[in-house]
Amino acid sequence: MDVLVVEAEPGAAAPAAARLEAAGHRVHRCHEAGADAFPCVGLTDAGACPLDGAPIDVALTVRTGAGGAPTAFEDGLRCALRRRLPVVVWGGDPGPLDGVTGTIVAGTGTDVVAVCEAAAREASEHARVAGEMLRRTLEKAGIDPGGAAAHVTRHEGRLTVVLDVPSGLPARLLDVIAVRVTAALREYDPYATGIDVKTESEVPSAT
Repeated sequence: MDVLVVEAEPGAAAPAAARLEAAGHRVHRCHEAGADAFPCVGLTDAGACPLDGAPIDVALTVRTGAGGAPTAFEDGLRCALRRRLPVVVWGGDPGPLDGVTGTIVAGTGTDVVAVCEAAAREASEHARVAGEMLRRTLEKAGIDPGGAAAHVTRHEGRLTVVLDVPSGLPARLLDVIAVRVTAALREYDPYATGIDVKTESEVPSAT
């Protein structure tokens, strides 16, 4: 797993980064150790930005003390959220980050490695987007969506979508659903390296 690690103040994320690396995960940084908050590595070296390199699975920020707006050392959070990546806020007061779409708030009493792994795996906002399109497509076809739902996971920047649909749907409608769900996800997350959509009755459709 590739993790973008930022911190509210220099040195705050060192213990969490060490735990992630000990668990076999790759840690990426926006700032070199001891460097100022500005500029980030992406500005000093074109192509060095972690988000432009290997697919980042999750961003982690380690906060200390009282809550507040993200500090200059946390500027990578803005980039991660714009790219629809999950953001784990660990330790301290999350401040205005609490409740922001795509963020998971976890206290220091939780296992930071387990929280990051779960956040990277489950793309809940993507599942919401896919589920809404699935239900709208079924309703447009005159079919009660009932318990129709979408489950989305992320791995190395690629999305895998599993759709729970009513039984007996014609193949043509399943194709339409796959196309529309893929388009909705692509619009929501243009940075995904690929999207695989499947239902119980079809082979995955990759884009």
